[in-house]
Amino acid sequence: MYREYLEDARFFVALRRLDDEIAAEVRGKGCPRCGGRLHVANYPRQPRGLGFEAQGELALRLSLCCGREGCRGRVMPPSVRFFGRRWYVGVTFLLVSALLTERLSEKVLGRIEVEIGVSFETLVRWRKWWREQFVRSRFWQGARGRFSPGVRESDELVAQILERFGFGRGGDDGQALVRCLRFLSPLTTGSWARTAVGGV
Repeated sequence: MYREYLEDARFFVALRRLDDEIAAEVRGKGCPRCGGRLHVANYPRQPRGLGFEAQGELALRLSLCCGREGCRGRVMPPSVRFFGRRWYVGVTFLLVSALLTERLSEKVLGRIEVEIGVSFETLVRWRKWWREQFVRSRFWQGARGRFSPGVRESDELVAQILERFGFGRGGDDGQALVRCLRFLSPLTTGSWARTAVGGV
């Protein structure tokens, strides 16, 4: 069940470096509200769904804050590590979601719950999010036409998206996963423009 990516601290370190690059890019553009200078305002998270404990710098959610008086607005750069306010890290959310088809047996669901710690109720919520909120999002409406061949909005949607980025096709699955996480990163924040970072 893709556990090598959930247990590899080096992979998560690489994702942190990519988050640093994305945050620096966002910071360089200034405050989207007033154009003021953005300052670092990171805060700690408690990442779940990994096979190791992410601490210190790895557990920080990168965040920015406008320094201009009268604005002081917070700006959340897109992230490849954290998927919005979800407790589980993005790589766990993505890879486990790819398994959540109608054909998934109770035995496999039980394995996910035991090995990764994601409850059955949470898995149901994840599947519903992809099937309802994701497919109706402005992000997906604008991005789905960039896939060739197209992606069917079925219970295998997440697996298809991963496959379009090269995951499971005999190449470098780690890089394919990173490309997919970067593609989805605009969905990880509500305070930044919903434009894709990177391409299909």
